Amino acid sequence: MSQIKALNKTEQAIVGASHTLGRQAAGDMYNNGKLAGKGFYKGLEEQQRHIEQMMRKIARSMVEVIRRELGIHSPSEVARWHGQMFAEGLAKGIDDSSGKVKAAAKRLAGATGLGAGGVIAGGGGGDVHVTNHFEFHVTAPNGFIGSQAQFAAELAPGIQKAILQQQHRNPIPQAAAA
Repeated sequence: MSQIKALNKTEQAIVGASHTLGRQAAGDMYNNGKLAGKGFYKGLEEQQRHIEQMMRKIARSMVEVIRRELGIHSPSEVARWHGQMFAEGLAKGIDDSSGKVKAAAKRLAGATGLGAGGVIAGGGGGDVHVTNHFEFHVTAPNGFIGSQAQFAAELAPGIQKAILQQQHRNPIPQAAAA
């Protein structure tokens, strides 16, 4: 039995030594971790200027890549494309609405007494012939890329075609269509 007591006593000594060693190691690791954190922080402080330079370099590179990927140029090609789509949509809208314009012109002629033929019977012995000329002013929001003459030249053929399809005389001077 004395051998068992001796083994138990040895085991207790090993367990006690292990606990002591574990507490000491944990304390040392904690202190070393604190020191490592302080060293890391101090290292970042000393390298701050270099870190800021790298951040600026990365930021400039990001802007360059984003501009390239989104197709952003000066002048903006994205805005140019939207302007072209707006002009095409406007022209199609005018083409699609030519019947409404004709109907409104007929109503206007009727309201003025001109009738469908554009003739008013004169009270003093003759007929008065009236020729209506229409002038359109179209404004593109935020402007049109190009001159007003270019804008008119783009729209005039579509407007003339719609009017001619309605069998009316072409009211747009040829100079504006050129």
